[in-house]
Amino acid sequence: MCKEIDYIFSVVKHFKGDFKLFSADSNIPETLTVTIPRFRHDVVQGHTIIPRLQLDTTKDKITVKVCHVYDLTKFWFHTSDIEKKLSDLTKQMNEFYSSSTKYYQIATYNMRKGLYCAVLYGKQFHRCIIVDMLPELTDSVKVFFIDNGKTDYVNVKNIHFLHELFQEPNAMALRGNLTQVKPVGLNMPWPPEAVKVFEYLVMQKSLQAIVTETKEVESGEYEYSLDLSDRSTEKCVCIHEELINAGLAIDINQKQDEAKVTNTLLTMIR
Repeated sequence: MCKEIDYIFSVVKHFKGDFKLFSADSNIPETLTVTIPRFRHDVVQGHTIIPRLQLDTTKDKITVKVCHVYDLTKFWFHTSDIEKKLSDLTKQMNEFYSSSTKYYQIATYNMRKGLYCAVLYGKQFHRCIIVDMLPELTDSVKVFFIDNGKTDYVNVKNIHFLHELFQEPNAMALRGNLTQVKPVGLNMPWPPEAVKVFEYLVMQKSLQAIVTETKEVESGEYEYSLDLSDRSTEKCVCIHEELINAGLAIDINQKQDEAKVTNTLLTMIR
């Protein structure tokens, strides 16, 4: 019977001895051997891979919204058609888990790197994948939000099995980098000031994008080089030109000593 209610009990057998019964949310001693599956039958299993959506690059211009920025060479975005899909998915997950949270909460011994899960974050449920178990933090793990590109530490109490109902659609965060520019300093990473201004110029705005290059960074994972512009006002704002004019970036073909620095945009975001 306990095998049928594995979200309440875990049954283990130590070599040839008797079975031992544990609460599903307790830590099982490492000396014991688990002899029955500890995953629910109706959830995304540990070996599963949820592929990422691929961008239709046949269109000359597309409308995008940047949803998370790491730096100018790595940010995450949605196309206009993704937004409704994500809104519908979030609504469905909130409705499902609001009435069944206790049945799908993952015991810490079941958590592992690479496991897809549903995370309660900011009062809403999101699809995530565990990227680091953080042995130095007993109450938190590091997760990547597969539909918006964010990475964060979350409390283990907010991590749940991802029901197979939510295995689709494919991961909706698309990875991009800004074309036409490079950092001012030779062989230097993007400085925090440049990242802040870039976020100010692009975050949650409807932008026009031209895909200049597509590169496979991992198997089935693509990065898109984008030329971005904001056409929401009378004056078209070309994102890479704004960064160059502010002295926070230089043209990809420009020499480092030709860069000129101005604080106009930095003043705007402070």
